[in-house]
Amino acid sequence: MKKVDFLIYYEHINREIENICLLSAELKRRGYSTIIRKYGSWTPVKPKVVLTPFLYSTDDIYPIVYGCYGRVEKIINLQWEQVRTPELENNRSLYPDGWAIYAQHLAWGTKTWDKLREIGVSKKNIAVTGNIALDLNFKYFDKLFLSREEISNIYSLDNKKKWHLFISSFAYSNLDKSQINGLKSKLYNLNYLIEIHKSSQIELISWFDSYLKTHMDIIIYRPHPAECLSEKVLELDKKYTNFKIIKDYSIRQWIRICDTVSNWISTSIADTYVLGKSCSILRPITIPQNLDMALLDRPNTYLKSYKQFVEFLDGKYSIQFPCSDETMLYWYGENNGKNYMKVADFCIEVLNGNKYEFNYNSRMRYNIKKRTWLLRHQIYINVSKYINLQKFISKDHKTTAYSNFLEQRNINRLIEKYEDAFKVIIDESSDKE
Repeated sequence: MKKVDFLIYYEHINREIENICLLSAELKRRGYSTIIRKYGSWTPVKPKVVLTPFLYSTDDIYPIVYGCYGRVEKIINLQWEQVRTPELENNRSLYPDGWAIYAQHLAWGTKTWDKLREIGVSKKNIAVTGNIALDLNFKYFDKLFLSREEISNIYSLDNKKKWHLFISSFAYSNLDKSQINGLKSKLYNLNYLIEIHKSSQIELISWFDSYLKTHMDIIIYRPHPAECLSEKVLELDKKYTNFKIIKDYSIRQWIRICDTVSNWISTSIADTYVLGKSCSILRPITIPQNLDMALLDRPNTYLKSYKQFVEFLDGKYSIQFPCSDETMLYWYGENNGKNYMKVADFCIEVLNGNKYEFNYNSRMRYNIKKRTWLLRHQIYINVSKYINLQKFISKDHKTTAYSNFLEQRNINRLIEKYEDAFKVIIDESSDKE
């Protein structure tokens, strides 16, 4: 049985791959072993510490406990989603509960620390580290990203034209029945959220359509990791050669090389902030304050009309950044490009500290229904590495099945590529200090 110091799980590959590979490379540089796998898969190793992308409840521990060999006694919640709307901040189901509160939880800044303490998580179970993702926006990571010319060649984008990036967050605009049923218990106003997503997306597509009729510039539509593309978005893609839907690479890659950046309600506003680029918030339809992203504290900067949108893309409309320095500091803490080192320090502290042990296995009640579901899910993920299961999956999930097949088939090569790149960057950075 293979033993490993750290088993690192991810949920959304494009959102997390750079972050976890940077952390993995730093831990390996210090002499520790790591392995990266998709959350919910089966990994035949015995880990000393498990890092998970989220941890809301005891149910979320189940795939961890039954996803590897041996007893799981140390769990670190990387908690990739920490910025929410005011309403979701008060939704108890989106914060650790049950046995999950005994894991170690990373907080980016004071805001998450305060919230975790408020719901009863002990001080000894929280570490304020900053967000690894923001490290990647600092200059010494520049060589990790492709140049505009390289991206131009890959996607046949005319480099002489302006590239306008739109960061979509329309995760609720095209949900299937099973997704809606799964979310109803967590979001009491789900129907209202779906309506806001749908109506806002329809209006923005209308803006894009009107703009593309009279401009040869390129609009790059970057879907949310959990977004299932609507027919209207796909129709726009067929209608215009200068409208591109691109899911590949991290959002930071695109923010760096595009001429303008537009956002609806995405937390990637933080990446735009650290990179020092201007960003518009597009609001054709007003979102109630309790449902707006708490990070955005300058609503007077929002673009609410098509005229303002066109002027912004054409460089004729100058706007203040949508969130203040004070708000960024409160949510994300101090950022100097070394958050990955703070997280690595804490991981090693947990690895070597007996006080962080909590025997989850002995406290988890065996549930045949959950165990059966998990086993099927594990087979689905693990087999996807070798076989395209698309033809065996129901119509609603065929696209997801194919995406998972491509992801699992290429994941090891992708991890190796990023870890090798980070090793060089980290070594060069260390030499200069």
